[in-house]
Amino acid sequence: MVGIVIELVRPPRSGAADAIAEQLRDMVVAFEEVEDPAADSPVLRDGGRVASGEEEIASFLAELRRDVALWQKFQTDACYIDDDGGIC
Repeated sequence: MVGIVIELVRPPRSGAADAIAEQLRDMVVAFEEVEDPAADSPVLRDGGRVASGEEEIASFLAELRRDVALWQKFQTDACYIDDDGGIC
């Protein structure tokens, strides 16, 4: 089963799309870039969600940043000892 990957639809040679891609790379999330010569501006797609325009994309990235931070917060290589002395 293949997971849903964020898709960045971008016009060719777009500084705005480059900046979005850089933010996604910094968050270390999987995404695909799809160049669309007919596109006027970048668009982010994630499943059924579509974000276009500066405000929607900024909101999308802020929410994603929060989700990634929460995910990372609960990731650990620690082993815990249960009350009965059992270990993970």
